[in-house]
Amino acid sequence: MSKLVLGVPTLNRYDLLERLLRSVDRGTRLPDVCLIVDNGGELLKQLKVDDWTHGLPQLGDRIMIAKPAAEGERGGNLGVAASWNSILKAFPDDLVILSGDDIVVELDTIEKMVRAAELSKSLFIIAKGASSWAFFLQKPELARKIGYYDEKFWPAYYEDNDYHRRMLLAGEDYEMAEGAVVSHDISSTLNSLPPEEKKKFEAEIDKNSRYYGIKWGGPPGHERLTEPNPDAVNHR
Repeated sequence: MSKLVLGVPTLNRYDLLERLLRSVDRGTRLPDVCLIVDNGGELLKQLKVDDWTHGLPQLGDRIMIAKPAAEGERGGNLGVAASWNSILKAFPDDLVILSGDDIVVELDTIEKMVRAAELSKSLFIIAKGASSWAFFLQKPELARKIGYYDEKFWPAYYEDNDYHRRMLLAGEDYEMAEGAVVSHDISSTLNSLPPEEKKKFEAEIDKNSRYYGIKWGGPPGHERLTEPNPDAVNHR
């Protein structure tokens, strides 16, 4: 029987991560595993896992933490695409819900997401109240069909547009789970960065935008290509 996995990349909003986990802990359907990718490398210092046993009585023992190696120019920050890929590859045969750390779920949100996945042929299920890529369920068949996320989009932004483009070209699209609701503090990670770090982050977003345009022959919604431009790899 397949597992239900909740995967959460985090960088610097450990306070919001804890809020997310507490909302999941109160839910009517718990994930079998909660895998946190700690791109900031400070989670164990900021939040004491021993305390989660008391504050998260149902979820605490199910939490796993992956801490990327702090090497190379990315300094241990895998970015969103590679973080999602690492979670999907760790559980290649299971239902995976991928969430931002700035999400809060309602009591029955996860239960309704899973129910929708069971009843639908869609491979990608979303919730109401957040952008489609802030909290979603992905079936393992989707990665088998179109592959994993493009890790050249770093640290964040446009990896979702790219994947959606590939989904549409493969005849797939979103489906909303009826009654599944979340709340979302949009761009909380970006907005919490110090000015210099935010400036660097935004420069990378600009690179992602250019890379997307070259890869697909135009920006999101105005793509001209139905196959990725093989020369795009040289422009990131």
